[in-house]
Amino acid sequence: MKRASADIRQSCAVYEEARASLKHQTLLKDFLQLQKMKSASVDFRQSCAVDAEARASLKHQTLLQDFLQLEKRLKKKMQRASADFRQSCVVDEEARTKLKHQTLLQDFLQLQKEFVSQKRKLPIPKQKRDTLLAEVRFLSWRTRCQLKYQSPKFQPVKDPVHRPNLVVTRKMHEREGNCNAYKDALENPCPVWVSITNRRDKEEGEGEE
Repeated sequence: MKRASADIRQSCAVYEEARASLKHQTLLKDFLQLQKMKSASVDFRQSCAVDAEARASLKHQTLLQDFLQLEKRLKKKMQRASADFRQSCVVDEEARTKLKHQTLLQDFLQLQKEFVSQKRKLPIPKQKRDTLLAEVRFLSWRTRCQLKYQSPKFQPVKDPVHRPNLVVTRKMHEREGNCNAYKDALENPCPVWVSITNRRDKEEGEGEE
């Protein structure tokens, strides 16, 4: 019995030792796994950081490339816009010059038409003025002649038997001369004064005789 109890005790001690060693092994395995997991997490974190840096650098590069491409496009668009603006400015200047030329040409043609019409209208008032001046001169000369011949200086001597009536003949001559002079004035308004003065000088010479 004592031996059996001692064996049991030994077996229990062996079992406890085996159990403790197993527990120790399991704990050691767990610790090693935890260490591995920690190292793996550190590696993962490092790899994540490296990936983040790589992603950030890649994103930065892509953004930089996009910015450069946009800048090139903007430059091309600005060049095209500047060229189009210059062409539009040139076209606008040409259109303005053409419009100005057309307006000036129209004004010139209108002024030319007005000048021609005024030039055509000018001889009519001039002829009227000449005729009126000739009529005025003729009438003034006629009034002077009438006043001169009606004065008592030129009254004839009363001799109804032997001498003809000089006043009647003179008036008849005056009427004929006035009619002829008036006709000449209407037909030729410019040289009327010369003919009238010549006729007046002739009549004055005849009266003095």
